[in-house]
Amino acid sequence: MSTMTSRLVLIFASAVLVALTPIGVAAAHTLAKDGKISAFLHIAPDDKPMPGKVNTIHFYFNDQDFRFSMEGCFCNVSLKEAKKTLYKGALPAEDLRVGKINVLLPDNNFSYDVVVSGTPKTAGYFQPFKLKFDIDVGNPPPEQSTARNWWPIITIAALITSLGLSGLFLFLKKSKIRK
Repeated sequence: MSTMTSRLVLIFASAVLVALTPIGVAAAHTLAKDGKISAFLHIAPDDKPMPGKVNTIHFYFNDQDFRFSMEGCFCNVSLKEAKKTLYKGALPAEDLRVGKINVLLPDNNFSYDVVVSGTPKTAGYFQPFKLKFDIDVGNPPPEQSTARNWWPIITIAALITSLGLSGLFLFLKKSKIRK
């Protein structure tokens, strides 16, 4: 196989792999931001809340000024279902910029509100913040489950586009070789 053919096969294979990569993978975590402080919420394992079981929720913090740390923060977290508070208290540190709680998410509900707030232990060291997240657990109510799943359509469109671009590339290369 010639070098040019090998490159074209590699380009085509890469295009197919990109087209088949699930789009939702990058969106697995939930981001909240307040000014210069932001955090990703991650539920272990695999960002899939387990109704009726204790779930581990991690908060991965970022500060644009690089001053935030869990040890320098009076951080609190609350978890509510509708207006009922299921958890409220200090956010324990797991690492320098990671907080973690273990909470039971009842199996008969769908949506939970999580609020993480923090103030610096040393006044003015970083900006006080309040971050809000939503956690959806279990199956959505019937009226919400009718939303169309666009992932297969987007994947097929990406695959067709990559095949078309690969074909165009091959055609243009053959045209240059003939000249």
